[in-house]
Amino acid sequence: MSRKKSDGGNFMTYRKSPRSSPLSSPIYEYNGENIPNEFKNKITKIVVTTNIINQNAFRNCVALQNIDLPEDLQIIGSSAFENCIELKNINLPENLEIIGERAFYNCRKLKKIKIPRNIKYIENSTFMNCTSLLNITLYDNIKEIRGNAFKDCNNLEIMLNDSRIKKLKDKKIKLENIKGYIILPVNLEIIGSNAFAGCYKIKTLYMYNNVEEIGERAFYGCQLVNIKLSEKIKIIKDRVFYGCNFKEISLENIESIGNYAFAGNNELSNVIVSENLTNVGESAFNQDLIWPPDNDGEIDERPKIKITVISTSDDDKFDNIQSIINESHIFINPQNQTMENTVIFEYIKSITKYKEVITNELADVGMYEPNMVGSIMSYLFGDGKSKRKSKRKSKRKSKAKKKKFRL
Repeated sequence: MSRKKSDGGNFMTYRKSPRSSPLSSPIYEYNGENIPNEFKNKITKIVVTTNIINQNAFRNCVALQNIDLPEDLQIIGSSAFENCIELKNINLPENLEIIGERAFYNCRKLKKIKIPRNIKYIENSTFMNCTSLLNITLYDNIKEIRGNAFKDCNNLEIMLNDSRIKKLKDKKIKLENIKGYIILPVNLEIIGSNAFAGCYKIKTLYMYNNVEEIGERAFYGCQLVNIKLSEKIKIIKDRVFYGCNFKEISLENIESIGNYAFAGNNELSNVIVSENLTNVGESAFNQDLIWPPDNDGEIDERPKIKITVISTSDDDKFDNIQSIINESHIFINPQNQTMENTVIFEYIKSITKYKEVITNELADVGMYEPNMVGSIMSYLFGDGKSKRKSKRKSKRKSKAKKKKFRL
C-alpha cells in the first residue's frame, strides 16, 4: 500500500493488485481543496473533513461509491455530487442547512435519501435524473420544492415525513405496501415547474393547505390517480397534470385552468368546478392527444366528460361557465364531434349532493388498500384510534341488539 500526496494537500490511499496493475480502490480525504481531474475517475471513497463541500467538489467522480460526512457539515454546494453515477447511499448529517442546485443530479444509482430537519428548500434539479431513487424521507420544515427538483426520478414511489414513517412502523405497516404515495411537507408553499415531471410511479398525492402555487408541468407525465389539492391554490397552470390518470377531479376552489392542464387524462369522466372559474385554457381536458386508434386506424368514440358547476347564485353564473368552457376549445376533436357529444354539463346550487363523494375522496386520497386492515391515512394523520373505537362501539351495539332480539 502506498500514499500519494495530491496538489491540494490531501492524501490518496491506493491498494495495488498482486500484479501491480493500475491503481484500484483509492480513498480520498477532502478538506476543501479541489480534486485534481486525473483522480476523479479513480476515487471510490471520500472522507470529508470540512464543514463545507464546495461547488462541483466531486462532480464527475464516476467511480465514487462511498462517502463519509462529518456531523458538523453545514453546506453541500451546487453540483457537488453531479454525475456520481456509482453512488448508492449517502447519510446526510442532521446539522446540514443547505443543499445546492444539482447537488445530486444524475446520481443514477442513489436509492434513498433522508433530507435533514434544517433544510427549507429543495433547490433546482437537486435530484433530477436520479433514476433509481425509490424512497425520500423529509421533515415538515420544507417551504419550497423548486423547478426540476425530482424530474425524471422515474422509480420514485414513496415520499413521507419521518414521523409518519415511524407511525407506519409502529403499526407494522410495511413501506412497500404504500408504494406510489407522496405526502408533501406540512409547511410547503411552492412546487416549482417540472418538480415531479416524469415520476410516473406516483399514484397518490396529498398536499396540505399551505401550498399556494404549483408551477407549469409540475406533475407532467405522472400516473396520478388520486389527489388532494390545497384550498389555497387558485390557478392550475399549463400542463401541470398532463398525462395523469384521474377518473374524477374536484376543482371547486380553482379560478383559472391553463392550457393542456389535464390533457391526456383518458380516464377522466367527472370534473367539478365552481362559479368562480373565470378562465379555461386551450385543450385543458383534451383526451385525443394520446388517444390510441384501433387496429383499423380509426379513433374510437371518446367517453363523455361530465362537468358539474357548483353555484349558490343565479343561473347566469352557470351560463357564463358554460360559455367559458365552450369558447376555450378545451377539446381538439379529430372526429369533428360537437361539444354536446363530448361534454355533459350539470348545474347544482348546493355542494350537498357531492359532499359524500368529495369527503371520501379526500379522506382516503387513495391511501386505502383493500387487502390491508384499516386505512393507512388514519395512521398517518392520527385518527386511527377514534375510528377503531367507534367501530368497537358499533360492534358492541350490534351484539347487544342481537342478544335482545334472541330474547
